[in-house]
Amino acid sequence: MPDFDLTAWPPPGAARVEVADMYDLLSERGYGYGPVFQGLKAAWIAGEEIFAEVELDDSVHADAKRFGLHPALLDSTMHALGLRAAELESGPAADGRPALPFFWEGVRLFASGPTALRVRLTGAGDDTVSMAMADATGAPVLSVDGLTLRPVSVEQLTGSGVGGGLHEVAWRPLAAAGVAEGAGALSPVVFEVPVVGVGVDPVVGVRSVLSGVLEAVQGWLADEEGADGPLVIVTRGAV
Repeated sequence: MPDFDLTAWPPPGAARVEVADMYDLLSERGYGYGPVFQGLKAAWIAGEEIFAEVELDDSVHADAKRFGLHPALLDSTMHALGLRAAELESGPAADGRPALPFFWEGVRLFASGPTALRVRLTGAGDDTVSMAMADATGAPVLSVDGLTLRPVSVEQLTGSGVGGGLHEVAWRPLAAAGVAEGAGALSPVVFEVPVVGVGVDPVVGVRSVLSGVLEAVQGWLADEEGADGPLVIVTRGAV
């Protein structure tokens, strides 16, 4: 059962703080949030606690029911931590560097699909904060015993956008068959992606294709001998 109560709102005894320029401030610190992720609407501070109101952008309200908690809404709950970053003498953001979520502990979901949240963040001066979230009526939605943050450099934060990310599409010419002949040559394992028939529901078709590819990859990895050679996935009309 939830051990918090956010029905009294705005939080009694808390001082309201301005958030109109928050995303400009976060941008200066190296964070880049698109319109859907700019969900922080109001905030209050009481001692070491930060209270906030966050809302999901109207354009993605219909998607909220697909998640326990929409990723953009969850991300927005942490943006209020930036209110104290410049003031804190300790914690991951004390030196002005951005901080990112590193470890979640004790996460409990009580309701799903909200489009707006009331949030309480406790321990904003430390590298680990606890979180309590309720919907717009005060009904509990989510609690987190501990979210540990770790500082990163601005270069690390923005570097993933330079030269591609962790995964990329790279087109390389296939060597002629004769080149692979000879001692030590590795024969590729070829899997041809099946063509989805006309009239098939796109979602069903995609799931079917992905299931087949997953089975091929798992089989390739499980084959100790075959896994020494490359796995080639053959598609048609994919680009």
